[in-house]
Amino acid sequence: MTYAYQTRSTKKHRFTCQLNNTSFEISQCNATGRPMLGNLSGADLRALHVFVTVAECGGFSPAQVVLNVSQPTISVQIMNLERRLGFRLCERGRTGFRLTRRGGAVLDQAKTLFGSVKEFRSEVNSLAGRLMGELHAGFIDTVISNEQAKISRAIAGFRNRNQEVALSLTVGSPVELERAVIDERMHLAIGYFGRRLEFLHYEPLFRERQEVYCARGHVLFDRSPDRATQADLERADWVARGYPLGEDLRSYAPPRTSATASHMEAIAMLILSGHHIGYLPDHYARPWVAANLMRPVLPAKLAYEVSFDLVTRKGRRQSNVLKAFIQDMKAAHSVA
Repeated sequence: MTYAYQTRSTKKHRFTCQLNNTSFEISQCNATGRPMLGNLSGADLRALHVFVTVAECGGFSPAQVVLNVSQPTISVQIMNLERRLGFRLCERGRTGFRLTRRGGAVLDQAKTLFGSVKEFRSEVNSLAGRLMGELHAGFIDTVISNEQAKISRAIAGFRNRNQEVALSLTVGSPVELERAVIDERMHLAIGYFGRRLEFLHYEPLFRERQEVYCARGHVLFDRSPDRATQADLERADWVARGYPLGEDLRSYAPPRTSATASHMEAIAMLILSGHHIGYLPDHYARPWVAANLMRPVLPAKLAYEVSFDLVTRKGRRQSNVLKAFIQDMKAAHSVA
C-alpha cells in the first residue's frame, strides 16, 4: 500500500500528508522544494514501525526483544529512515538513547499514521458487518469481586457479536487510567474517579461500598465493629489513598496517615500487618472478615458509597468497535 503526499510550503520546508481527513507533517523539503521522503512505501512503514518501537522501548537493546531482530538490523533500519527523511531521529551511543526534537515530532506523527490505518481497517471491515481491530480498556483493581460490576457479562456479550477484535485489558490506579485515556493509549476506563477532568466524559455504571477495616493484632480489633472511639481513630495509623478523592468525601479523610497506596491489594497488605487501618471495598474485604482476620470499624458511621464510571475521551471519534463495547457494557449494567 502506498500513500501519496504533497508539499504544502517550500518556504517553510514543510511537507504534509492527508489520511482519513487528518493532516500531518512528514518531512522537510530540499532546496528545490521536492519532499525528501517522497511517496511513503511499505519499506518506509516498516522502518517507521521499528522507530516507534525503539522510541517506546527507550533504546535499541530493549527493542530487540519486542521486534525479535538483532541490534545491527534495527540500526540499519533507523539509519535508512534517517537518510530518507534527511535528518537525524535520535542520538545513540555511550551517552544513551535520546530522541532529537525532529525525532519526537516524527514519533508523534507516526503514531497518528498507524492509528489512522488501524481505524481505517476497522471501519472498512465493519461495513461488511464484522467488527475488527483493537480495543484497549482499563480498570481499577478488585472490581471483579463487586457483585454490582457486570464487566465479564459485558465482555461475553461483546464476544458474541460478529467480531474479531484484539482486547487489551489493564489494571491501574484512577490517575493512571485517566492519563491513559487522555493520551489515547486506552479507549476507555472503568473505575472510581474523584475528580472530573474537562477532557473526559464520565458515565455512571454501578456503585461500591467502602468501609474502614482493622486486622488481627491491631488495638482496635477487639473493639470492632462498634466500640471504637473518636480518640481511637485519631491515634490510629491510617492508610491514605494515592489519588484524589471527591469533594463529597472530604469528611472521610483519614485524620493521621503514615502510609499511602493506590491499589486495594497494597492497602490490604498494610491493614493485615496489624499496624494500619484504612478503607477497603466491602466485597474485597469479605474473605478476611469471614476468616476473622479483619473487622470493620464503626461501619454505621464511617462507611460510604462511590460511583464507578465509564470514562472516554471527549472529542475523539469513536470507532464502531468502541461503540459496540460501550453499548454492551451499558446493557450489562442496565444503563440507558
